[in-house]
Amino acid sequence: MPDLKLAEKKKKKKEEEAAKLLLAEKDKAFNAKMDAGEKAFKAKDFDQAISLFSEAKKLKEESTLPDTRIEASKTEKTKLLSASKDNELYAQAISAGDAAVATGDYLKALMDYKNALNIKKGDKIAQDKVNEVAQIIDNQTNAAEKKKKKEAWNQQLAEADNLFKA
Repeated sequence: MPDLKLAEKKKKKKEEEAAKLLLAEKDKAFNAKMDAGEKAFKAKDFDQAISLFSEAKKLKEESTLPDTRIEASKTEKTKLLSASKDNELYAQAISAGDAAVATGDYLKALMDYKNALNIKKGDKIAQDKVNEVAQIIDNQTNAAEKKKKKEAWNQQLAEADNLFKA
């Protein structure tokens, strides 16, 4: 009977050691997946990061860290896609403004450049273009007003000359 208890103790000890070894291997695999996920995250490969963090979650379902990192990866991916879309819209607005300037449609150009400025608030290039086109419009407006005043003056002068001649 003592041999039976001794054998059971040895068997139980081997099972405990095997369980500890399995747990250590699981922890090692979890940490490797999390590290690889962090590297992918830093490289802005958010799809890969999400995949690796999900694999880590399967290894340690009780851990909340993979869930936190998955959400962070999704958020950063959304921001990256949004910034990319904004850059595309900005470039389109600047190009449309440049094309309008080339055809002399300064009001449209001003609208396009202001649109670009709304997409990228405080952007120096867009602001400079807005200022430049606004100055052109102002100069054209002033020139038109001067021309009207000159025409009105010339007409009054002609009328006055006619009155003296009559």
